[in-house]
Amino acid sequence: MNILELFNIPNKAQADRRIFVKDILARLELSSRDKQSFEKTVGTIHVKGILNESTSNIWSYVDDTYYYKEIILFYVVLKDITKVAFVNEQLQKVFPNPIVIFYEFGNKYAISTALKRLNKLEKGKTVIEEIQLSDFFELDDKHIQLLNKHSYDFNNLKNYYEGFNNLVATEELVDLTGIVPEVIDETAKAKSTKIKQLLRQKKELEDAYKEADSMQEQMTIHMQIKEIEHKLEVI
Repeated sequence: MNILELFNIPNKAQADRRIFVKDILARLELSSRDKQSFEKTVGTIHVKGILNESTSNIWSYVDDTYYYKEIILFYVVLKDITKVAFVNEQLQKVFPNPIVIFYEFGNKYAISTALKRLNKLEKGKTVIEEIQLSDFFELDDKHIQLLNKHSYDFNNLKNYYEGFNNLVATEELVDLTGIVPEVIDETAKAKSTKIKQLLRQKKELEDAYKEADSMQEQMTIHMQIKEIEHKLEVI
């Protein structure tokens, strides 16, 4: 199974157009070393979907800050993932449109989104507010369950893209908890951050427990660990 099959791209929105790496590099101001890193990382790039009002039946959204008339879906096959964060940042920068990037490396996948707003100083350009890149994952049962929560049931393309952005953020939450939440929303990133913070605190306390000099100190630390475990359960 290919990851794109899980997203049921509307027939009218489907595409299969190759974008050559040299054409991307021509639009980027990179050093020779960075260009080499890009070329060593990226195998092929294809446009796999173009979502707009006519192809998706979702209304566009345009105001003084945001421009969501078209969302482009890219599929990138990688040769190496060492520099994937760098490559992802460059790809998100080079396209002013809101884009979703699906990465394939072996039998694993990653997804990237980037929230963008209009550049008020340079017409036709956008400013990236936030880039998200999931970890690489296999299409196991829990990830298929997560990705199946993707929906086209949004009133405009901005809301649709934000929903996709929330889906990408939720992948980390699923990795941390092993549980696919019932609702995919904007709280996923904050929950992941909180869980990672609590896990770090728990590890520090467990290390302190091993070094404790007295039974009383161990009991105090043990209670603190239990308190953190309770907090993790209720997130």
